[in-house]
Amino acid sequence: MDITQEHQQELITLINTQMPFGKYAGTKLLNLPEPYLVWFHKEGFPQGKLGEQLAAMYEIKLNGLEPILRPLLYENKHKQAFQKPNTVPSEVKQETITSDKLAQMRERDKHRF
Repeated sequence: MDITQEHQQELITLINTQMPFGKYAGTKLLNLPEPYLVWFHKEGFPQGKLGEQLAAMYEIKLNGLEPILRPLLYENKHKQAFQKPNTVPSEVKQETITSDKLAQMRERDKHRF
């Protein structure tokens, strides 16, 4: 295993590790609320590997990186394996825009600016 693979595995392990104690016991670290991590940042992270993981998760959330890591959660990877590729979710409704509708939209927008 090369360094890149090791870092990838560490990241996957980090986000899928469950909080072992407290109000959010059993919650995956990526799913911990940001205020909870801010509290740890102010009060001090626990010693050891968990403290390092919580500090890393604090930095991830602080920098807005959570959305790009969400697909790496084990339950999301399982769901994605059974989804058809290139499909539009059923809750997304697409509207067909006719040339008349497009002309109306352009006319309306002309007066906005």
